Amino acid sequence: MALPWLPPSSSAYVQQVRKNNDMDSTLSSTSGTSGTATVTGPQTQRDLHALQLCEEAFHAEFEGNFVQAYHCHAQAVAALHTLVEDSRFLDRERKRVAKKQLKFHQARLNVVRPLKDGITNPSFVMLPSVWTAREEFREMRTGPLGQSLMAITFDDIWLANFQKQKEEEPGLAPEQTMAHLLQTPVPYYSPTLPSKEPATVYHISVSQEKFKVGSFMYYIKVKSDTPERQTLYTLQAHKRTKHSIDKTSLYRATEFTKRCQKVVVTPVKPGFTEIEDSFKGRPMTVYNDMGGRIEEQPDRLEKPGWGPRRFVYGGRNFVWVTEGTNEWVPQTLYEVSEIRPKPRSRTGKKEHTVIGSKICWGEGRFGLRSSSVLCIAAGVDQVFREHILSVQLTRFAIILHGHDK
Repeated sequence: MALPWLPPSSSAYVQQVRKNNDMDSTLSSTSGTSGTATVTGPQTQRDLHALQLCEEAFHAEFEGNFVQAYHCHAQAVAALHTLVEDSRFLDRERKRVAKKQLKFHQARLNVVRPLKDGITNPSFVMLPSVWTAREEFREMRTGPLGQSLMAITFDDIWLANFQKQKEEEPGLAPEQTMAHLLQTPVPYYSPTLPSKEPATVYHISVSQEKFKVGSFMYYIKVKSDTPERQTLYTLQAHKRTKHSIDKTSLYRATEFTKRCQKVVVTPVKPGFTEIEDSFKGRPMTVYNDMGGRIEEQPDRLEKPGWGPRRFVYGGRNFVWVTEGTNEWVPQTLYEVSEIRPKPRSRTGKKEHTVIGSKICWGEGRFGLRSSSVLCIAAGVDQVFREHILSVQLTRFAIILHGHDK
């Protein structure tokens, strides 16, 4: 089955960006926080040239060509600096994005410089990109014969495509290698994860800036677990005064004009205080750049507390739960089976049976100027990790800044 991966060449990627009419932020002309890219005019041509240099730098890193990566980063810095200087006063969004990316490429020069000179740099981290996702995906699918580790995102894509084809061809039979996804129940996912391998650890921090009159942009950054923290992802949440946060976008550090996950949040009815509202769980719909659409639904609506909240991914059932009563800490993710109504509950409470070990968990209190830690079990593919991060960070954004009076 053909998968919707973007092409590996940077020039082809830029051509994809030219056609993309659904960007949250871009170096070309925009309107508000969700602009539409155009491809006419000298300003846009300069923007696309800068974008191409940025993409080529990260692609060279992925290919291990650090000499080329260093030169592309340096050229990207110069191109972005020109954009910042040339931006008109009223073109604030364009200038804001360019300034942030300029700082990022300047920092990346210092990381790549030793590698360019043939010197090992222990602080180097391969940043997530569409290329790393594809490569990880390929390794999982073409591992040793009998390998049980699976990329659950592949299962999710296959199921969605098969269901669409099944509507057009009712007699369609599944591929033999994927027929297990149509069983009841689908073979469980979490027991296949390598429990003895260390979890992937992310450090989370929050910053904010005034965006427009009466609004703020909040940035929740996901950084590597290395001595020199390197930004891997940024979740952006736009908050207008007297409005709750209704959507967020997660960006890979290497793809700053195209989100990899978009979370649409269903609002709750206003309560007596903003704190009360912030601690109400709510439905979320998550869209990823593979074409996936995942709905997360709480067991109960308009009730205090963020858990449990359930979703289906790759044909398996998962649940977010709050361990204990402290809503300030990150939630824990489990795979579950046997979801059933709780006896004698009149408010919609449910029970379930947990399968395997926890898939995501966190440590530490989360605050504006403090740092928290998120852990994701080993063996989880990149796109599923990005789903996990996007909903965890969206919850953080709502708890911290989601409501006001």
